[in-house]
Amino acid sequence: MFNFSKGHVSRRSLLGTFGAAISLASPALATIAGPDADDRGSGRDGSPGDGTAPDVIFRQSYLGNVSNEDLSAAIRMNRTGGRVVVAGFSKRMSSTLFMMLLLRRRRTLYLINKLKTETDRDDRRHILYEASDGVSNSIFLINETEAHEVFFPSDKETLKKLTAIRRLRHYQSLLDIWRRNPMEGTLETPGLRGS
Repeated sequence: MFNFSKGHVSRRSLLGTFGAAISLASPALATIAGPDADDRGSGRDGSPGDGTAPDVIFRQSYLGNVSNEDLSAAIRMNRTGGRVVVAGFSKRMSSTLFMMLLLRRRRTLYLINKLKTETDRDDRRHILYEASDGVSNSIFLINETEAHEVFFPSDKETLKKLTAIRRLRHYQSLLDIWRRNPMEGTLETPGLRGS
């Protein structure tokens, strides 16, 4: 199952393990596309797509039920050539969304639900900007730490603050990626554009 001689897990074994975990979690959670999957998409620059449909397509409404292990496996699979996407999102943005779910699940699910009803590009961008601004305020409101404690943290409380700040900054950078592509989440053929 695992290929230790090459130092990595093969794509087939990762997909099999990932598919088994998904099928046990919920039959309606995701769709595992077979070789007959439809490929109507094309590259973002107008070039033809690579001819492969996504391996797994998550439904947006079930993202709250996906475990952290499955999210991490989906990110790994996308990095190694697999195609795990969320319905309505490109492969690249799906990986970004998986990272956002790992960092702040409730906030990300709230954003997805709020953006479902918005169809205007500027309105979607504004909602994402407000979310990014809220994260900036959260970073600012975390108690300030002394400069020497940043480089040489002496207690667990300082480490918790620094970890929280680091996670919030990473989440904010992921929000900025989504804000640059505000119509992500509305693609008719998920994962086939911009991968």
